[in-house]
Amino acid sequence: MVGHPPLSWLKGSGPDGVAYAHVTIHSIQHLRGIAAIGVVYFHTKVYLADFIWPLGRQFGYGGVDLFFVISGLIMMVTTFDGRETPGSFYSKRILRVVPLYWAATLACVALFVIVPSAFLKQSASVQHVLLSMLFVPHSSPGEAGAAPFLKIGWTLNFEMFFYFVFGLTLWMRNAKWRLAVIAVLFAALVTAGAIFEPRNAALAYYTSPFVLEFLMGAAIGYLACTGALGKVRAGFAVLAAGTAAALALAFGGGQGDGLARTVIFGIPAAVIVAAAIACEQRGWRLRSSLLERLGDASYSIYLVHPFVLTAIRMGAKLLPFSPQSPLVGACVVVLAVTLSIFGGYLVFRCFERPVLGAMKRVWPGRGVRTRHTNSHEPSVPAISSPSLAGYASTGDPYAGRSR
Repeated sequence: MVGHPPLSWLKGSGPDGVAYAHVTIHSIQHLRGIAAIGVVYFHTKVYLADFIWPLGRQFGYGGVDLFFVISGLIMMVTTFDGRETPGSFYSKRILRVVPLYWAATLACVALFVIVPSAFLKQSASVQHVLLSMLFVPHSSPGEAGAAPFLKIGWTLNFEMFFYFVFGLTLWMRNAKWRLAVIAVLFAALVTAGAIFEPRNAALAYYTSPFVLEFLMGAAIGYLACTGALGKVRAGFAVLAAGTAAALALAFGGGQGDGLARTVIFGIPAAVIVAAAIACEQRGWRLRSSLLERLGDASYSIYLVHPFVLTAIRMGAKLLPFSPQSPLVGACVVVLAVTLSIFGGYLVFRCFERPVLGAMKRVWPGRGVRTRHTNSHEPSVPAISSPSLAGYASTGDPYAGRSR
């Protein structure tokens, strides 16, 4: 759910000896937008449970799994050439994730103090808030589970753990070795979790099968950068993606957050992402300005939509209509999804993007240099279109994009 500019990779003579070019992958941006809509749609089941809605919402459950796969993909693609150092990588990740998440968490704290009735279930302590803002998994006070104060931040705890592990591997310039190390480590962690079933919140997080979804994304990123996905026929890729989506729709639901979820939603998400890249590399390109804009704003939409859904839930109680009316339920759910997307995009334009633009000019991480390259290795080309390559090299998540 962490937003990034449209995905691209650089072609040149990298340390893996692979020829790879600067190519923007718009389909990944589209998938971000779709994932964001899916998560919002699914959460209407939670926040607006009193309202009747005749259609299934369980498929939106897989939006998070799609985000995790895309995150792994992006981390591999943006570091594939071996020039990124752990220091510069961590600086860029902190700059990208922390400002909006901290702002949303503090807004949640303020809402809890001012309007405690807005929360379905919540308890607070200074330690709970601080650990949440530091992305440290911990037991939630007064309730079961290990959700942070802003509950949807649980996904960011996984994101930050993956970034931490991935950054440690960047001392190896060869992407194949980095992928192998991450694969062995994550497989060992998941196996240990299945055997020992740790009760400690942090250990339960770090041994969760969710980490395999980041691994799948990283593997897809490696295949994309080496050109292997471009050899897959577009028709086969479309068939694979359609089959994966159909299986997720047919069998998704009620499987919790264990290995079953990774199989039912994570693997189809990986197939869909791989198929999207394969199709685009084969020349099948679908351009949607709406989905690209939603992809831009996906991080803001993800963090803002609980506030919007909460406001609609409380406001709907004041309406003189029965929530058991199918028509009322349909209107409320459609309005909730629409306003959540609009509110998230508004926050993206008015807060996330300008704050990132301002912070990158003063953030100390801008001075952390990537590795020097040999004279025969091409330098990063000038960015003339939005790209993750620009983000990876400059720390600017909107390089080349008009402000």
